[in-house]
Amino acid sequence: MKSFIHIRKINIVMKVTKTIVVLTLGTLLMSSRATFAQSEPPIIETQPESQTVATGSAATFSVSASGVEPFTYQWFFDGTEISGATDSSLVIAAATFDDAGDYIAGVSNDGGTEFSQAATLTVTEAPAAQTFLDFNGDGKADLLWVHADGRIAAWLMDGTNYLGNISLPHRAPPGWKMAGQADFDQDGKIDFLWQHANGSLRAWLMDGTNLLSTVNLPRRSVGGWRVMGLNDFNGDGSTDILWQHGNGRVAVWLMNGTHLLEGIVLNNGKSLTAGWKIAGLVDVDGDGDNDILWQHGGGRLAVWILDGTTVERAEHYKFSGKTSSSWRITGSSDLNGDGENDLIWRHSNGYVALWFMNGTLEPEAAHVRKGQAVAESWKLRNR
Repeated sequence: MKSFIHIRKINIVMKVTKTIVVLTLGTLLMSSRATFAQSEPPIIETQPESQTVATGSAATFSVSASGVEPFTYQWFFDGTEISGATDSSLVIAAATFDDAGDYIAGVSNDGGTEFSQAATLTVTEAPAAQTFLDFNGDGKADLLWVHADGRIAAWLMDGTNYLGNISLPHRAPPGWKMAGQADFDQDGKIDFLWQHANGSLRAWLMDGTNLLSTVNLPRRSVGGWRVMGLNDFNGDGSTDILWQHGNGRVAVWLMNGTHLLEGIVLNNGKSLTAGWKIAGLVDVDGDGDNDILWQHGGGRLAVWILDGTTVERAEHYKFSGKTSSSWRITGSSDLNGDGENDLIWRHSNGYVALWFMNGTLEPEAAHVRKGQAVAESWKLRNR
């Protein structure tokens, strides 16, 4: 025989075995066989997903659940509890090969613990940072040209051998000049740096000849300053920016990608006398670090030997050959794939020549395309 509980004048919500029963004001008869249910374990709604990242890149695993809260979380790596990993998401800021493996999340409440499916993290070798323009992937720098009307083209080079040319599907933005090329987003591919007439900087993040996106660099008071080169001056793996003011002073922006970390004035603000301008970055003393090469309006060369951002000494660059005011250094890049920046020269009549640098004062010189002249409306922009 069934017995009943007589409940009068209450208004509550109770969870019973299968359903939620709402008792309203008034009289309700409920079977005494109904029982209060214990909480059940959470139900995993969103599983963490397997992924592949390069060394140094971030990886994030996430899980979500439904059921009776509150929830607590615990992540496991290859079956071992990860200390402090007690959020619904697990972030690995800079993955290493030791981080490769299976990750599982445990989600708990008063009713028990439910475990997610395993998500596998695969870690691959990060792509080697590309330090020069190489559109055809032969390990040697190509020459980049920008026309006065904004067209951009490249000579595909094998050392001094001209292999052909390509046109990029983008034009220089009005009012901007190409300031250099480097891998700003560290994806292993060279990006373009532009400088506006007002001093502002913008990076084109590239995939070969394809423009992926643009990023404006930090805006600082840079009136009178011009970008003269790109180089990793502090050895942290990020490209830094070399500046020269109209009065000759030299400074470096130490960067982390496109973010400015610190600005440093070189040589206590002292520069060479009037008529000298930074021409390129090359390793003159063979220590593996690029030095600052200067060229005078009359053609003479000088060099600042660097240790990081410290100018150790300044000296005239003397070698057995001769220079003249008709030849100007237009940029530097590794043109023969030996790991050394080489110098790109252009004559006033449009000829192009190369100096292959070897850490000594005796470079090897060669003309490009048998001395064929290029119209003045095209400017070489390798930096």
